[in-house]
Amino acid sequence: MRARLVKLLGVLLILSAFAVALSRAPDRPVDTLVARWAPPPSEFIDLGGQLVHLRDVGPRGDPAPIVLLHGTGSSLHAWEGWVQALARHRRVITLDLPGSGLTGPWDGPRAGSDYRGDTLARFVIDLLDHLQVARAVIGGHERGGEVAWRLALQAPTRVLSLVLVAATGTQVGAEVVPLPWLIA
Repeated sequence: MRARLVKLLGVLLILSAFAVALSRAPDRPVDTLVARWAPPPSEFIDLGGQLVHLRDVGPRGDPAPIVLLHGTGSSLHAWEGWVQALARHRRVITLDLPGSGLTGPWDGPRAGSDYRGDTLARFVIDLLDHLQVARAVIGGHERGGEVAWRLALQAPTRVLSLVLVAATGTQVGAEVVPLPWLIA
């Protein structure tokens, strides 16, 4: 009886291994995904050797553009509902952070760079410089929320306000980082 159970378990294990191997999809080149996931108003810009997927919609004269940063395992598409609601009256900028979506992993001179929140915040500041956005409302969900508040700490004069949705990383070491925007 025990021998049959061991054999059955072995067969199930082998079948599971085959199922996992068959379910793996091969990696696809980015250019094959662009037609489906980056129709207009998507655009790609070169930012210091990194090709960045972004959307910049709404009135260009908006004195307080809104920049929305997605969470882990996500992309600029996470904000589509918000963009539809806001872009009629506000300039809204969404982007795929490095390591996500169609921006992909760090490239060019930054190849092998880290993906810490401070590094990604600096990346967003560089993007704002490229787009000539002096000040903005910065919003972020989950990991994007961490990038947003770190950006606010690095460049407080660039941030008009923060919109944090389930933001991560509000603890650094053993101390909680004070966010003056949250104190009423």
